[in-house]
Amino acid sequence: MDRDKPVENGGKFEAVNCSDVSEKVFLNWKDTLYRRLHTGENRMIGAERATIAQQLTRGLLNLAHTDPTSLGLRNVSPHWIVFDWRNQMYLQIGEARRGESVAASQTRNTKQDSAGVEGQRWIAPELMDEGSNKKHDHGAVFSLGLILWELETGLVPFGELDAANAQRQLGCGGQLPMTKISSPKLVELIEKCLNLDPTGRPTLAEVLKELGEDGLFTTGTILQDDPLGCNF
Repeated sequence: MDRDKPVENGGKFEAVNCSDVSEKVFLNWKDTLYRRLHTGENRMIGAERATIAQQLTRGLLNLAHTDPTSLGLRNVSPHWIVFDWRNQMYLQIGEARRGESVAASQTRNTKQDSAGVEGQRWIAPELMDEGSNKKHDHGAVFSLGLILWELETGLVPFGELDAANAQRQLGCGGQLPMTKISSPKLVELIEKCLNLDPTGRPTLAEVLKELGEDGLFTTGTILQDDPLGCNF
């Protein structure tokens, strides 16, 4: 088997490469961003976290250009961001079933997430309504803001709550603590991304530009005893 390519036979998840979203593949990898951040000790240094943030934002921007209604823009969570053995990042855009169309897969996965699975924690409040016609790229920026906070703090957003209540907290204007973030510019960027007004958020292109600035992420590793963030 060619290890340079994802495993397609029997792959459980449909995904796109952040570097080239034009080709859909099927994955069965378990190396997710969530696992890297919250399973065991988080040893990613600042440069690695900055690279992940930029690579993820670029992938979302590419996906927004090619498929603005993609489930991958609605369900942006560390559980749906996976890596291959070369550290290439992929965005999962749905759970594949044999013989099922992409449209059917997206509909089914949307309903599953709306029912309260853990990935709901990162969904923008305005996208929780299944009938919502809001632009998914605005929602992706909200989710990205949560992940930027997560990358720098090593915590799960509102980790003391279950996913459904955490999402309600965000939708009601609940504020994440910023005391663990040393860069005022990163704090400002995250707060702009988490604006409850979708039109008041920066675009993915604007976020990518700001992520290119030096010093947004701390240079050292983030090691912590409370990965769920229950003791703010």
